[in-house]
Amino acid sequence: MNQTRARGLPISVLGPVLWFLDGASLGFGLAAILTIGLLLLAFGVVGAVLLGRSAAFRRYWPAVVGGPAPALAFLAYLNRSGPGTVCTATATSSGCVQEYSPWPFLGLAVFLLIGAAVAQYLVANGPRHG
Repeated sequence: MNQTRARGLPISVLGPVLWFLDGASLGFGLAAILTIGLLLLAFGVVGAVLLGRSAAFRRYWPAVVGGPAPALAFLAYLNRSGPGTVCTATATSSGCVQEYSPWPFLGLAVFLLIGAAVAQYLVANGPRHG
């Protein structure tokens, strides 16, 4: 594997995608900590270590910052009827749940995506020496 391509894809595409997926694994791991979360967190940590060890991929680390955005967007979707008590009824059952406001989850997801883009820009176009 050379520094510009890995399995047919340019490193400039593959690097941010892998770091983003790593961050998504960490984000969903935290969101699902009481069920499958520990496994997802373990995958995320192993992925970060492996990506961080490769000089070709290391420069794309800011994409991991935006990785938790899909988990936060999913939490916003699950709480779309909130805030407050939301009741549902079918022909055979009924129930009520307490939902949070979806806006903080969605706002944080957007903030993380913008932060990852800005951080990647700053890393790629940082101070030039020489």
